[in-house]
Amino acid sequence: DRAHVIHDASAALILVALAPVTWVVGLVVAMMVIVASSPTLGARGYLLLSYLFLGLFGAIVAANDLGIDAVFAVAAAGLSVGPIGAYLRWREARIADAARRTDMLIESSSAMFFEIDVATMELVSLRGQVEPILGADPSAFIGVRLKDRFHVDDHDVLDELGDDGRISSTIRYLHPDGKERWLRFFAQTSAVGDALAGERSSIVTGVAIDVTALERSKQELRHRAETDALTGLRARDLMLERLRDALRFEPERCAVAIVDLDDFKWINDTMGHPAGDALLRAIGTDLGSLEGDDVLVCRLGGDEFGLLIRGDDPRAVAERTARSVLDLLSLPRLIERVDLQLSASIGIAVGWQGATSRDLLRDADIAMYEAKRSRSGFRVFTNRPESLTPSQLSTVAHLTRSLEAEVTLWFQPIIDLATRRIVSVEGLARWDHPEHGILLPASFLPAVERGGMSERLDWLALSAAMAFAERAVAQGTPVEVAVNMTADGLRSDRLIPALQKLLDDGQPLRYLTIEISERDLHDDITALQTTLTSLREMGVGLALDDYGTGFSSLIRLRNVPFTQVKIDRSFVSGVVGDRTDQAIVRSTADLATELALVTVAEGVEDDATADLLEHLRCGRAQGFVFGRPRPADDVLAALAHQRATVAAAANN
Repeated sequence: DRAHVIHDASAALILVALAPVTWVVGLVVAMMVIVASSPTLGARGYLLLSYLFLGLFGAIVAANDLGIDAVFAVAAAGLSVGPIGAYLRWREARIADAARRTDMLIESSSAMFFEIDVATMELVSLRGQVEPILGADPSAFIGVRLKDRFHVDDHDVLDELGDDGRISSTIRYLHPDGKERWLRFFAQTSAVGDALAGERSSIVTGVAIDVTALERSKQELRHRAETDALTGLRARDLMLERLRDALRFEPERCAVAIVDLDDFKWINDTMGHPAGDALLRAIGTDLGSLEGDDVLVCRLGGDEFGLLIRGDDPRAVAERTARSVLDLLSLPRLIERVDLQLSASIGIAVGWQGATSRDLLRDADIAMYEAKRSRSGFRVFTNRPESLTPSQLSTVAHLTRSLEAEVTLWFQPIIDLATRRIVSVEGLARWDHPEHGILLPASFLPAVERGGMSERLDWLALSAAMAFAERAVAQGTPVEVAVNMTADGLRSDRLIPALQKLLDDGQPLRYLTIEISERDLHDDITALQTTLTSLREMGVGLALDDYGTGFSSLIRLRNVPFTQVKIDRSFVSGVVGDRTDQAIVRSTADLATELALVTVAEGVEDDATADLLEHLRCGRAQGFVFGRPRPADDVLAALAHQRATVAAAANN
């Protein structure tokens, strides 16, 4: 301690100054200083040694008759020993109190404090929350090699402990319960021992805390970011990241395949979204079985899946994988007690030098559209198909992901020519484009057909028509609702079950009329006969659209259970001045009447045409003179107004 070192050194100087002979005293005092300065010497030891030395000093002074001044000096030194000893006792108490507080903090903290011998890489001491963190008493770890207790992949972190300076890292500890624990530690290497004796060694001192919960949370977040929650497959972002890496280093050894399920929306709409989710989970399990070193499978979204393929011949691997996917998807699946058998369309694009992830996904999309259009199962992208223009490709790509969100049905009134009242409406598709506004069917139907989305559009139209019919019935203005349907939609084996479910749910199918173009029936009449008969049995009306523009119309009317005939506008627009058109319209109306069919004239633009059509015994008509296609709310309001007008006229 500085206080007693200064005191004893001063006493020695005083004695030496009083008499040269006191060099012996000075030597003894110097010895006392060295001994008293020892950090291991406590207050009690200091007092004993001090009085022993003072006694020796007094004997020297007396033996040498050094005089009264020497006696006073020795006495003064003796008087100061007591206060210094008291100070040392006070200091020891403070140190002990600080040590107790430190121990209390260590034991009450959530951390573990350790010391490691760098030479042997063995634990020297452990304090704190050892047992809660390590799962055993501290004595079980003293002298144990660290590498025996930590994950082999983290041994390189342990090797860094001997480096000079500070280190912080996270390391996996093998807990006695068999589970891994994550420990976050902060450590510093320092030298201890006697440098002069050559006994110095390096000790790592540090603190560690259990961060297992935090690490597991991070792993869970990472898993969620990299895994599709519904199917358990890889997430889209992870696949895109791996694809970008592959294109950066080995673009010609990778390929992308996009798998799009056919008619999946029908399953969602007829069986419900829980059934659709169950089906996607089952498909995810099947596709996941294809994943390996050269194939990564992800869910892109909705009913689309993506495959990243790598290999020396990526095209061959992709084609082989595509066949495996089609085989897996063709297997029947029991979902909610219903056997489902799926098909899919797959587009493949092979990487090239300079390709980007966007390039490959775009090309795979194009190939997938071609596979869907041609019903070929899968296609490999080579160049842009002539059947799709760049503008149509853009439209197909947009509508593939937003058809149900952006395409809706507007409704055009169909009036009874005798009363001039609305008795029916026809639903017509309109695309509410986010940039260009409302677009007519001519601008997007070719792309829908060539992009293989006709059935999706058919089901959208049916759903919208049934929703309109329900609202019309609810407001007391029931009317027939007609929608066009393609031959592809009629061929679907899901059409009848879907409508049967709607009928079972109480939907008013008797107000639904499906319009079928005469062109779509060409060469398909036999295959569709059963479907059309089933539709009539459920109360659904059937209208032969564009009558007169196809072939063998009379055969169609004889063999198919139609309820309406719609005369094409090409015969209606010039009927006022063309006697041939008048004859065709009159004969068609007469034939329809004999067959108990309703006749509807399309494309009526003026009152003169409407009056003539009534004279020619045509029952109904539609056209701009009676009203343009409008949103559902507008037409429902017109029906309500018509009902109110009729009621008012009846009361008068």
